[in-house]
Amino acid sequence: MNRIAGTIDIYDANTYDLLLDRNLPAVTGYNEVRANVGKVRNRGIEVTLYTVNLNTSGGLKWETDITFAKNKEEIVELYGDDQDDIGNGWFIGHPINSYYDYKYERIWQDTPEDSALMALYNTPEHGGSFVPGEIKVVEQNGDTTINTLDRVVLGSNVPDWTGGITNRISYKGFELSAFIYFRVGQGIYNRRLVPQLAGRYPERDIDYWTPDNTTAKYPQPNRFQFFPNLGESLYYTETSFVKVRNITLSYDFPQSILSKIRVNSLNLYVMAVNPFLFTDYELLDPEAQGGYRRSTDPNPNSLDPRSQLNAMSSKSIVFGARIGL
Repeated sequence: MNRIAGTIDIYDANTYDLLLDRNLPAVTGYNEVRANVGKVRNRGIEVTLYTVNLNTSGGLKWETDITFAKNKEEIVELYGDDQDDIGNGWFIGHPINSYYDYKYERIWQDTPEDSALMALYNTPEHGGSFVPGEIKVVEQNGDTTINTLDRVVLGSNVPDWTGGITNRISYKGFELSAFIYFRVGQGIYNRRLVPQLAGRYPERDIDYWTPDNTTAKYPQPNRFQFFPNLGESLYYTETSFVKVRNITLSYDFPQSILSKIRVNSLNLYVMAVNPFLFTDYELLDPEAQGGYRRSTDPNPNSLDPRSQLNAMSSKSIVFGARIGL
C-alpha cells in the first residue's frame, strides 16, 4: 500500500516591469540606470515521484525520491516595438542572461579549399587577415566579412532541465542515503576557456593546432600573440553535469541503549559532501562558475570577473551526532 506517490505542477508565469540595470551611452556620464523594463514569461513543469522499492518483514527498506524540472524563460517584450536591445544583451524570445557573440566553427586549415576561401576574406574590401591555424567563426550573412553583424545568441545560463534522485536504504537502525543532482543543457561563458598563445604563463594541457595536428580545437601557438584572433568565440560552451551531492551513512541507537544513557534519541552519522562530479567541462566545476557578463561589449578584456572563475565546489567529510534530550 502507498508504495508510489507523486505530483505534477505546470505553470505559466508572466512578469511585467522587471527591475533591470540598463546600460547607457558613455557620453551621458553614467554607465547604467536601473529601470522597469519589459515583460518576461516563464513556462515549465515540475514533477516529483516517491517510491518504496523494497519493504521486507525483516526490516529492510529501500525508498527513492525523484525530481524533474523544465523551465523555458523568454523575454516577450522590451520597449513595445518587438526589437532586441543588443547594447544591453536582451533579445526577444531568449532568457534575460543570454550569451551573444561569434559562433566558433573550426580552425582554418592549410588546404587548397581553405586557401581559396581565405583569399575572399583577406582583401582590403573585406578586411580579413586569416592564416592557417587561426579560428574560423560562422559567417552569418554571406558578405564574406567578419564583423559584429556575425554575432548571434549562442545560448544562456538557463538549463534545459534539472533533476535529482535520492535513494535511502535502511535496516535495523542503519540508513545509507545518496543524493544525485543533474543539470542539462545550460551554457557557461568563461574567458579561461581560451588558452593564451605566447607561452608566457603556465597553461593547462591544450590541444593546439599544428601542421601535424590539424583536427585540434584551439588555434596555433604564436609567441608574438597573447590572445587569439576571434578568441571570444571560445568563451561559450554548453555544459551538462551529474553531481553526487552527498552520501550519508547513519545509525539510530535502539531504545534499549537510549534508556540507559537517558536520552530520547541518538543518531551518529558520517557524510561525504560533493564526492563525485561527472562532466565534460574542460575546467573544474561548471556549477561553481559565475559564467555571465553582458556579452555585447566587443572588448574581450571587459569581462565581468565572475566569468573568469575556475572554481570547484568544496568537498568534505563530515562526522556528527544528533541527540534528543
